[in-house]
Amino acid sequence: MVKVLLKLKWADFLASFKRNMWAIFGTIIALLYGSGLLVLWAFASLTAGTESPQQQIWALCFGVVSSLIWLVVPLFFAWVDNALDLDKLAPYPLSARDIQWAQLWGNLIGVLGFLTALATLVTAGAFIHQPLVLVSYILCAPVGLLLMMMMSRLINMVGQRIYQNRMLRNVMSVVMVILMICLVPFLMLIAGAVASIWDYLPTILNILAWSPLGVIWAVPGDVLDGAWVMAAGRCALTAVYVAVGWVLWNKLLTHEMEYLGASTAKTGTRTKEAGNIGIFAHFPAHTRWAVAARTIHSFFTDSRMSAYMVIPPAFYVLMAFGEAFSASAGRDSGAFSDIGPLFIALMVGSTFYYLVAYDDSALATHLISPLRGKDDRWGRFYGLSILFLPILLFCLTFFLWYRGASFVEFFALAGGSVGAFCTAAAISSLFDVTLPPPTPPPGSGPFKTPQNTGGAGLVLARLGVSLLIFAALIPTFVLYGVYLLTGQDVWAWCTGAVSLVYGVLCVWCVMRVSARRYERHAPECFAQLKR
Repeated sequence: MVKVLLKLKWADFLASFKRNMWAIFGTIIALLYGSGLLVLWAFASLTAGTESPQQQIWALCFGVVSSLIWLVVPLFFAWVDNALDLDKLAPYPLSARDIQWAQLWGNLIGVLGFLTALATLVTAGAFIHQPLVLVSYILCAPVGLLLMMMMSRLINMVGQRIYQNRMLRNVMSVVMVILMICLVPFLMLIAGAVASIWDYLPTILNILAWSPLGVIWAVPGDVLDGAWVMAAGRCALTAVYVAVGWVLWNKLLTHEMEYLGASTAKTGTRTKEAGNIGIFAHFPAHTRWAVAARTIHSFFTDSRMSAYMVIPPAFYVLMAFGEAFSASAGRDSGAFSDIGPLFIALMVGSTFYYLVAYDDSALATHLISPLRGKDDRWGRFYGLSILFLPILLFCLTFFLWYRGASFVEFFALAGGSVGAFCTAAAISSLFDVTLPPPTPPPGSGPFKTPQNTGGAGLVLARLGVSLLIFAALIPTFVLYGVYLLTGQDVWAWCTGAVSLVYGVLCVWCVMRVSARRYERHAPECFAQLKR
């Protein structure tokens, strides 16, 4: 039965690449990046094999870092690899032990499992000159992988529980977006933290050498030192960890199989106080304001859309980090910090392009109700503006204060950002129903594989929409570029004023055309979204 489940896992892995160019592209990039890291790790392992202090803790460092990766990944990406999860296997007559073994070996089917297995083999290069230590590493490495995968599956069950709660799922999605945008600063901070505690690293590793993260990986170092009693003690403790982890995992699987869905089942319906209509009560009683309220509500309740709210703060944090790094190095921050706010506003305004696609079945309510196209267009724009313009202006104000900019520069960037936001939203409204973008399925996270990706022609057409949005903002970039080159305040005032007026006029004129296009193409858009 385990063999059958593993074949199903392999078939599911291969099927994920069919008609999904992004999955193929992402896998190729991950393999190339991982291969480069493996080459560097192989060279470092061979180098460590010639230095006794590094050789002693090499396997321990590898085991601890790999275990931490396998603990963090399923916590944030529990929904990515769910081919052998209980919600799919529970209806079948399978024992908990069969599912355990299938999930255990199934961890190796995938990019991360493949790279981890190769890295484990490469690490053996550190002991190639000590045959006895090499043999001990070869014997301990499979047990270390077993313990690593076991802990990963336990954390995966925690991640599945988290993603069953909508609020926690939204929080985790937001955290993932922040981590992905600010990955380089976070890695630099981690590197700085490691450098600051470098003298204490041996003590920390000695503590972790008795934990499940590194207990078995410390045995080769003990063999190298001739500490056979210590090595035997770690092996005995590893056996205890494996036994306790296996039994705990089995008990949790059995419990989940018996009571699957009981924790999330709702036996009743929630009732609200009469007249309590939530966020809609805070808006005027008009159709377009109802659309605006529902747009704002969707950003707070749909985990796919919640991630967009942290994009502006995350990018401004990234620019602030670049400013601090440039200042510490005695260099100018460059054009990225100068025109970055305009690009952020452009990106946030382009969110309008995704609103209809995220509506999914809710779009049917607009089609069957007497909703005019201009009410839908203006309602979505009102909701997007009410939510994002305060975020943009607050982040811009904080960033320019941190940068020590003048009021003239603030006016130029504030007017330019509002104008860029309005222009990008207006241009996006022309194509959101005729060229709807691919989006993750409802109820999933923002990083789930999108559906309705379309062919290469649609991909190029959507790229053309992005280029058109950028082309519409050329006047703003030209005016601000002239200000940066000349330093004359008059160009800053012109940038803010002209961009603001240009954006408002663009919205006013384009929304009329967008409303007619919406009324003409909305049914076809709904049919395409439901395929």
